[in-house]
Amino acid sequence: MPRNERTRWFSFLPEWWFAGLVAAVLLGGTWLIYNRQVTSLNQRAAIDALAGADHLATSYEGDVTASLNLVRSTLRLVAAYEIDNGFARTVDLIDRNQLYTGLIGNIALVDASGNGVSIGPTGRIPVRIGDRPNVRAALRSNTLTIGAPVIARSNGHFV
Repeated sequence: MPRNERTRWFSFLPEWWFAGLVAAVLLGGTWLIYNRQVTSLNQRAAIDALAGADHLATSYEGDVTASLNLVRSTLRLVAAYEIDNGFARTVDLIDRNQLYTGLIGNIALVDASGNGVSIGPTGRIPVRIGDRPNVRAALRSNTLTIGAPVIARSNGHFV
């Protein structure tokens, strides 16, 4: 098709139409390319975030498990020592060796009615926790029970 015939078909358009069309095609192509790259980056970021979250959760799982095992072992030691040596000597052992430090913070040693002593960094404080639901449930159980931390009425600290 001769040049004059091509231009005749588009003679109603201004002279810059071809440049505008080329610019629009280039902008559209650029937009499509960058849209694909952004989508790819978002997918990669989501995968990396999930992998990082999984790694973090796994790390904390090991720490929490070790911490709970330490608390359980300490409480079992205290319970076994109390059976063999009595209440007063067990309180002395906890206080002398500071078994309340670290993860536990303090230890409350109570009798079957829930009356006893909380031993911690501030010293020995009498406690009466036998009326609390989780303590009554633990006293009815024949197994080691680790209940939710409760705030002591005497000093406002957790026991």
